[in-house]
Amino acid sequence: AAHQGKLEYVEFNISQGWRGSSFTARIRADVGDYDFSGNEKATVRVALDTGGSPSYVTQVTGYLEATKLVSDPKNPGVMLLELKGHDRLAKLRNKKAWYLPSFAGWTFADAWHWLLHERAGVPEADLDIDSAAADFVYPYPFGELPLKFDHTLDVVTVADKLAQAAGRKWGVDQDGKIFTVPLGTQVYSGTPDFVLDADTATEADVAYFAEFNRDALSIRNHVLAIGRDRDGNDVLVIWRYTDSMTDPTNDPFVGDDLWEVVITPEGGSPWVTAQFTGTDLSHYRAILVWETDGKPNLFPDHYVRVDTNDFGIPEGTVFRIVEKWGRLESASGEFVTRFAGVIEE
Repeated sequence: AAHQGKLEYVEFNISQGWRGSSFTARIRADVGDYDFSGNEKATVRVALDTGGSPSYVTQVTGYLEATKLVSDPKNPGVMLLELKGHDRLAKLRNKKAWYLPSFAGWTFADAWHWLLHERAGVPEADLDIDSAAADFVYPYPFGELPLKFDHTLDVVTVADKLAQAAGRKWGVDQDGKIFTVPLGTQVYSGTPDFVLDADTATEADVAYFAEFNRDALSIRNHVLAIGRDRDGNDVLVIWRYTDSMTDPTNDPFVGDDLWEVVITPEGGSPWVTAQFTGTDLSHYRAILVWETDGKPNLFPDHYVRVDTNDFGIPEGTVFRIVEKWGRLESASGEFVTRFAGVIEE
């Protein structure tokens, strides 16, 4: 059914790793036909008023999960319809990996397509596999039947294991497409996507709110990865960052051994798992949160350079955005965005 009404507000969150993005919208309209059955596809798009034709930028694409219809106490006969939804990750968590084959000997591209398209029903046009991983072949140790998953697992869990074994991670972008990228730290090109400067003359770029957090509790300088080699033998690999224990001038320095134990995904390398995990956990969690006027073109994995000392951060420090929140108010026309970024080592 077609639904007409005035948008009161919409708010959304693009979560870390592009997984689990969500939105909530409230529509004000006369009582009418509100036969939402759930699972309808929805898109949150935003355009800034620059005086010309609007150029909409998609923020979140997802599916309706819940609706709520309430009367407006200030306007008799007017109903407020609240819509809530998430990206397609929520749908995939409700799909089971019934009687999957062993993926040993399959290429990553074939396994990914079979799981997500043939079994889970994701359109082929919504699967974006990076070419560097497409031809990766899952090993097949002698006498083993690896990568054979229990049929009680959900599709997301199986997809995680397949991606990790191929050295990949995956998410759902703002257009609803499932993408894959290499594990490990993103590489900064040297050119920021946005500059945060307290002295900016551009009002829309002013940070109305900012906070900087530095957390040492999440640091690990020892990683034990448990797994198997290509011959099926049990392997234990230890990654160490000794300077953080022995050198007081090192950044970070914790003066103690802090451990993380990880299980290598089937078909994956314990050495690669230990290296990636250690690299990810061996530094301070330095997080900058700031709020500005709406930035529809700024997203997670974009880079922001801080050109001010006002936040207690050295000038020129670069952060990678990991999360984005947005809220658009219809009455005021205000679009506000809040970002969280981690310091780029």
